[in-house]
Amino acid sequence: MQSMTTLDGAFLLAGRVLFAALFVYSARGHIQRHPQYVRVATGKLPIAFLAACPPAST
Repeated sequence: MQSMTTLDGAFLLAGRVLFAALFVYSARGHIQRHPQYVRVATGKLPIAFLAACPPAST
């Protein structure tokens, strides 16, 4: 088994950082648009009380 070179390690680290950034960016959008997501989900769930989701105030 060959050991990893410095360049291999740099590529691996860059890939991990970009992969984590994808989730951070997505979470930021979900947090900012939370009320919109609640309104959409409340209208589409057939039995909303099972999801413990309070109805969205209008």
